[in-house]
Amino acid sequence: MSKIKHFMSAITCNTINSSINAYTPSGAKPWNVQRIRHLYNRLGFGASRPDIQAALTKTPGQLVDELIDGAIASFQNYGSYQTFHTQLSGDGSFDGNYHAFRACGGHFSRQAIENSVRAKMVLFWSGHLVVDNDVGDMPLFDYYYLLHQHAFGNFKDFVIEMGLSHAMLQYLGATFSQGSNPNENYSRELLELFLMGFEDKNGNDNYDQNDVVQVARVITGWWVHSDLNRNWAFNPKCHDWGSKTMMTTTQGGAGFTITPNPPSTPPAGACHLFNNGTAEADREVGHPIYNLGNIPFMTAAYQEYVDLHDQLFTVRADQIAWFICKKIYQYFVSNDTENNGADTFIDALAQTFKNANWEIAPVLRQLFKSEHFFEETHIGVRIKNPWEFFTAVPNQGNITDSSSLNVYGLSAGARAVGQTFLNPPDVSGWDGYRTWITQYSLVTRWGQYSNIIGSFNSTIIENFRQLAEDLTLAANNNDINALKSPQLIVEALIPHFFSVELQPAQIGKAVGALRGTLPPSYYEEGYWGLNFYPGAEGQIIDLILFFTRQPEFNLC
Repeated sequence: MSKIKHFMSAITCNTINSSINAYTPSGAKPWNVQRIRHLYNRLGFGASRPDIQAALTKTPGQLVDELIDGAIASFQNYGSYQTFHTQLSGDGSFDGNYHAFRACGGHFSRQAIENSVRAKMVLFWSGHLVVDNDVGDMPLFDYYYLLHQHAFGNFKDFVIEMGLSHAMLQYLGATFSQGSNPNENYSRELLELFLMGFEDKNGNDNYDQNDVVQVARVITGWWVHSDLNRNWAFNPKCHDWGSKTMMTTTQGGAGFTITPNPPSTPPAGACHLFNNGTAEADREVGHPIYNLGNIPFMTAAYQEYVDLHDQLFTVRADQIAWFICKKIYQYFVSNDTENNGADTFIDALAQTFKNANWEIAPVLRQLFKSEHFFEETHIGVRIKNPWEFFTAVPNQGNITDSSSLNVYGLSAGARAVGQTFLNPPDVSGWDGYRTWITQYSLVTRWGQYSNIIGSFNSTIIENFRQLAEDLTLAANNNDINALKSPQLIVEALIPHFFSVELQPAQIGKAVGALRGTLPPSYYEEGYWGLNFYPGAEGQIIDLILFFTRQPEFNLC
């Protein structure tokens, strides 16, 4: 336990530059392997040697744009919702929650290797706009598609569509929410967790209980209707068609009123979606975006729902922008938002967010191009979440084809230490940061990595041997004799696999892990060499496994 305490207490930040200005390389702050790896570790799930070599020929701004543009463009490869569904389900259908959960998890695992920037954003949003994997097969798949569809897009559109998604309606109990008795679960989480938080950055209340009730009244009468057309069901008898006034007692009281505009007098009578198992005649099925059809009351209720968000994003623009940008900062830069100018930096991001009309990509570009992000004291101080931890070695080893990996081993590893994809512990998502490391989780991380590395096939193992050879030669002026020195090999590999330096004692143990049980004479008399000794590839795998068990490997 003392080792863990020492490791945790060492994660600190020094005084740093809070500038939002674009980072310009200099002699004091060069554009080098360390900073390139930092960018790949935070924006994605790590970098291979070819990634790093290519990045050295580009400016920081060019690389950031290239990575974000590529991730955005990759969504086109998924095709329509229906096509994507068929690709993941195999036969175009799911046979239950577990099948959908496994299919989405498998796809995400592959993306974390082949398309890691997009996968990183999908993981981030899955911990913000939260559901769990018990919502049903089609709702879960629809939710996963929405994460991809909006990962880099417009945040307001993202929230609007997610709020009435099948998964969110199920998860937070908005299904069967009636005007006479609205369910407040989603409205409360929308305001507190998804949009603005209970207080602004100065400690002032952003909303009150009446606001929760009024938002809940807007979201009444909706029901899940899972099909490949992404339809909803809506019963106008169950909707509250009255005016809703809110946000009048907080933040200066500049509130607003939402007044629905139904196409005609809404039908009267008891609120039912089904009567004796038969759909009620007044129920409408369709989608105001994807499948219009004859849904006049649904369209009116949806417009009221959109009007609500338009007003929230206007009246609480400052609070929403700051809340979301703070969360982005904590996830991608540092958990410390109170020191070293972080508050000023977040304010600048928030202003960009508002100026960009809630587009996410401009905020990411500004953050990852900034001087602040590339400060050396931000490198190697963030604890890897389980997905970052278990995908590091495959990505650093240039395994670009996930079909050669047991991708379910990656998700099993993450699940074993508390980050089951599409299943956070509660609606607030994962706590993250220091909570990822405990005495239990650290040992479990070691064991799960043994399983992952133990499943590598001979081609992958040889790739790691070749990587070690290339790194050693590059670090030693192409001196082939360096391949006979375990010390030089270890020293060449450490900067590739770690964001921080190791202590001399650790380096000595790493050399011992590489040497293994071979007699000392093999090394002293030149009988062993990384480029010719049979079994050297297995020794490199042993060394990498040793690396994964060092506390510093948990940092990025």
